[in-house]
Amino acid sequence: QDATGSDPLRLLSQSVETLVRRISPSVVQVAVSGYGPLNDPGRDNTDVVIGQQRSLGSGVIIDPGGYIVTNAHVVAGAQHIQVILPSPASGDSPVQSLVTGRGRTLDATVVGVAREVDLGVLRVDAVGLAAVPLADYDALRQGEVVFAFGSPEGLRNSVTMGVVSAVARQPDADSPM
Repeated sequence: QDATGSDPLRLLSQSVETLVRRISPSVVQVAVSGYGPLNDPGRDNTDVVIGQQRSLGSGVIIDPGGYIVTNAHVVAGAQHIQVILPSPASGDSPVQSLVTGRGRTLDATVVGVAREVDLGVLRVDAVGLAAVPLADYDALRQGEVVFAFGSPEGLRNSVTMGVVSAVARQPDADSPM
């Protein structure tokens, strides 16, 4: 505790909890199905078997009119995409039972993909969604604390904290990215 009687670690923890409650309604699951090559260890490399594939990724609502950013690799080869919106939080607890409903499911379409930076933009037919504003990349500074919110592989409502280790680092000087 400091001289004012407040515990800095507790204050930081409360700030993170507040941020999680604010951002979590904007984090969605992206369910994708399509067709592609199946890995079959019993076959040699010359045989290709095509079958139905399913994957589950994560996205974030960036516009209340239904625009969502996800990874390009999540929607690659997709024939059908659904976005699963989070269930509205009940009460003050962010903890939800594993047996509760998933939330509203909406069909999505791909608006655009930038494979070079592994980003995809989806659109769902909904309005009034909880959107996260995008920050100014040029204002990002080394040493800033950052958070990654997501729903990787179906693990809903995940959050990780880190530090910006470098800004505008480019390992390959010949790459336009």
